[in-house]
Amino acid sequence: RIKPEVMAAGVWVYSATVGTHNAYTRVSGTSLATPITAGIAALVKQNHPDWGPMKIREALMKTASQSENPDNNYGWGIIDAMQAVFYESIGGVVSDSITRVPLENAQVVFTGPVSGTSITNYDGRFMIENLQSGTYSIYVQYQGYEDHDATYQVPPWTGNADLKMIPNSTGIKSNKSSSTDKPGRYHLEQNYPNPFNPKTTIKFSIPVSQYVILNVYNIQGKKIKTLIDEFKQAGNYQINFNADEFTDGVYFYRMQADNFVSIKKMILLR
Repeated sequence: RIKPEVMAAGVWVYSATVGTHNAYTRVSGTSLATPITAGIAALVKQNHPDWGPMKIREALMKTASQSENPDNNYGWGIIDAMQAVFYESIGGVVSDSITRVPLENAQVVFTGPVSGTSITNYDGRFMIENLQSGTYSIYVQYQGYEDHDATYQVPPWTGNADLKMIPNSTGIKSNKSSSTDKPGRYHLEQNYPNPFNPKTTIKFSIPVSQYVILNVYNIQGKKIKTLIDEFKQAGNYQINFNADEFTDGVYFYRMQADNFVSIKKMILLR
């Protein structure tokens, strides 16, 4: 068995001075490395309250500086607090891009090797957990704001996936689409009607000819329908989606063309 398992600072560590309320000093020894590691373990537990000791240990070891090549000198390496806290996770804050006010109850949809949704809490924070390695597309929709898309490659497990939403009043977004003019940008429109029963229309634009994929997902992030999976010429398009075979509820449609990815929510209501 490899020992030690992980390392932490134990030399010349900036620390509170014993017997005082506001003084600090520099001290050395395993008495410093141990509480640093314990403190980070506590942060991991705080972010993942359902994790037990062995899962927390795994997070510390798998995110340390030499986790791929452990040895008997440094074990799995020097612990990385941020990576350990967000092990197998993506987390951040959804906020107003102008006022920086956090947005509560914003729905964060993610697709990738694992797909699903997360809801922001009272201070705009969201947490996407139990992720596998791979590329993830994140989409946020909030009433009164422009839709927001982002892409993350994990690992590294990131805790700074902050998403700043632009208010609609800025006029940056336009839902206007021409069937004759060549579009100047990628665009995926909100389906109409929405809510719908059982048919709705989805419009999109691509500025250059390329391969386009348009899929429909259920609330669990499972793909249930492929609407487009083919090469398209530059232009404006619309496609009809018939959900007669599906049950009432919330669905998402995701368009990908080259590096452009956009996801929108639609509601089937009978």
